[in-house]
Amino acid sequence: MAPERISNGIAGKRRRISSAGERNGVCKPGTSRQRASLPSTSTNVGEDDPEVKEIIRQMEVTRHILGMDYIDVVNRFKLSWVPYCVADQQYCRSHHHRRCPRPKVVNDLQSSCVGTFLKQNRVMHYLRSVQDMCIRMEFPGEDVLRKILEAILISRSDGSTYSTEYFLQQCIVVAETIVLKFPPCWPDINRAYRDFLKTNLDLKKHYYYDGASAQNNVFAFLLDVLLETILTPDDRSKANNDTDEDDESDEEGMDHFIQHTREEKLDRIFVVLNILTKILEYDFPIWLLRYPTKTKEKMFLENAPLLAQVFFDGSYNFMTRTVKKLLEVFAISVCHHYPSDKVDVLSRIVSLLSLAVSCIESQPYDQVLHPNVGSNTKTFVDNIFKAVVDRFGYRIDYLLIMVDAIKIPSIRYLYVDFILRKMNVDREEMNVKKIHTLFERQRWRCTEGTRQRESTSSDQKYRIMPPKKNQRPKASEIYAQEYLEIVLKSLQAYCETFQIRRVIREVYMNKSDVLSSKKVKCKEAQKVKPLKPLDLDKIEADINILENQLKRKATFVPKSLEEQTYTNIHVDSETMSRYREDVKYLGILLCTVKKLLNEEGPIFQDFYCFLNKMLNTDD
Repeated sequence: MAPERISNGIAGKRRRISSAGERNGVCKPGTSRQRASLPSTSTNVGEDDPEVKEIIRQMEVTRHILGMDYIDVVNRFKLSWVPYCVADQQYCRSHHHRRCPRPKVVNDLQSSCVGTFLKQNRVMHYLRSVQDMCIRMEFPGEDVLRKILEAILISRSDGSTYSTEYFLQQCIVVAETIVLKFPPCWPDINRAYRDFLKTNLDLKKHYYYDGASAQNNVFAFLLDVLLETILTPDDRSKANNDTDEDDESDEEGMDHFIQHTREEKLDRIFVVLNILTKILEYDFPIWLLRYPTKTKEKMFLENAPLLAQVFFDGSYNFMTRTVKKLLEVFAISVCHHYPSDKVDVLSRIVSLLSLAVSCIESQPYDQVLHPNVGSNTKTFVDNIFKAVVDRFGYRIDYLLIMVDAIKIPSIRYLYVDFILRKMNVDREEMNVKKIHTLFERQRWRCTEGTRQRESTSSDQKYRIMPPKKNQRPKASEIYAQEYLEIVLKSLQAYCETFQIRRVIREVYMNKSDVLSSKKVKCKEAQKVKPLKPLDLDKIEADINILENQLKRKATFVPKSLEEQTYTNIHVDSETMSRYREDVKYLGILLCTVKKLLNEEGPIFQDFYCFLNKMLNTDD
């Protein structure tokens, strides 16, 4: 029996080693997809083979680079501000976990007492009371947040002691204080935000938008009102002539939204959208850090991020009516040169949606494929293109304006690739080889000259839509300078998406070996003298004394999440082959651009500087 036990133990150990290798993304011998990764040698010979060691090192370093990029949610989401729980994830895990103490909630009696301030039209007292609740760390509730957002939309100067601007500023401060003090990563607070976002604003009698009032969530309602306000000229005079409704408004102490000018309406809607966007930006990155794997299935479960619950319909159909409406408003605001801070609000929502679409792409096994640019992402980019064409026709100048408004690199280079395909350029997937092919075939030799830029200065802060699409001028011709600019932006976005510069430095040039630091620490640890035996009884007594002094109990801290994503990124032989090909054609493209720079002049200067920076590893 002894030999059988030994052989069974060895076989079981081999199975465990094999399964561990699959989880870490190491190539598994015997599969057709990964068979070419390692030489076909025995285990003992392969471990000592320098070529095998180098291949394994390159895969591990690449996995580490992509894993670091995967958890760097601030850079991936292109956040203009850093949520506190993202900056201090240890604090979030120890205070906002489901097993942590639940947040304090204002009781019904307090809520009703504070609500009397609104009935008495004492709105500033109401805001101060809500702010005091936040200072005491008592969650005011979703109804309070809803009333504050409604006040931002409908408030109007009535000759009182405070100005409308001051009142609106106080509303914004209180609403943002609620979001920051009670983030949606807190499970109980998350349910409150979910109920709030899925219900409509109680402003039906103050609006004249039948289609908008029928929507079942805040974002759908606001986007409908926003689009109709953009397409409609200023109709304040019509509302002012309606004296009956003015009297009713004065009696109720509420002002009609329709009595604002068109500019005031749009300003207030963007303010509310900015507050709601901060809720989504606080929730989605933390959710992705908590659930880094199997995001396709988890995106449609009960604990899905707030973004998915608001914009998706619960199925795998992500191009819902609300998403299409958002892309339409986004295209209009960008092409009409709306104020940059207003466009930025819509761009942030589009960025969140694009990453959510990437999360529902197919994943290999139980690993994370990053970056994951699949069919869903391409469909999303296609709808961005259609949003511009449906509103403005096929105009190259408007299509090119959208490139700078798209923040996520993967969406940007796919969008440029979509424009190039519409111009009958090569149909193959976007990569460095394709860009080199464009230069070889001299696709950049387009019309000489420069396009006359459309004047952005206008008396109107928010321009009115032009005539119908069939009456608008078409401009399908692209200039050489424009062509080189969008191809360069596409190449920059592609390299940023796949972290090519870091791969060149740390994998192929070995400038900063990210794995060697761990080995050095292990060797240093071996030289440390062993410590004396620990007095566990004394340590336990000291902990009890400290807990009594601080009057608190030890908080449950779940397992760390960052380390799980390092070894769970899917890297195989195809991944390494793609990187080798990209690096190869970057070098060839640099030589080609350098030659064109000498022949054609400074039109290729930006291209040459970028490629030289990518391949220069001295810094």
